[in-house]
Amino acid sequence: MRPRNPHSGLHLVTSQRKILLVNDEPGSEPSRLKTLQDLGYEVTPAATARHALKCWRDEDYDLILIGLEKDPQGAAHLCERIMSEAPRQKIALLFSDPELPLTDCPDLIWKGEDVEHFLARVEALTEAA
Repeated sequence: MRPRNPHSGLHLVTSQRKILLVNDEPGSEPSRLKTLQDLGYEVTPAATARHALKCWRDEDYDLILIGLEKDPQGAAHLCERIMSEAPRQKIALLFSDPELPLTDCPDLIWKGEDVEHFLARVEALTEAA
């Protein structure tokens, strides 16, 4: 059994899992980003869909978290593009608007979830990768 983070009860990542975090509001998620890193995830930030595609083509990621609040159409397009090229890639759309976003993205994570629920969702998605 993997060791647990004493602060949250979540498992520490023993083999480094890679996450591509696409976020056009870079200062909006510092605690979640740091917590992911503290749990042992290697997190690559990308501020635009274009930068995310370049990163994704250059590296393999266990999970892509897409939070393009200023460009929801870009977020949907990025999700659709990656799914068409790599249907088994794990992707989750981060959203803050309580209205469900219009997208075919396979997983949705509401940004209003507390950090522990957010991390549990990330852990479940990366375990399945």
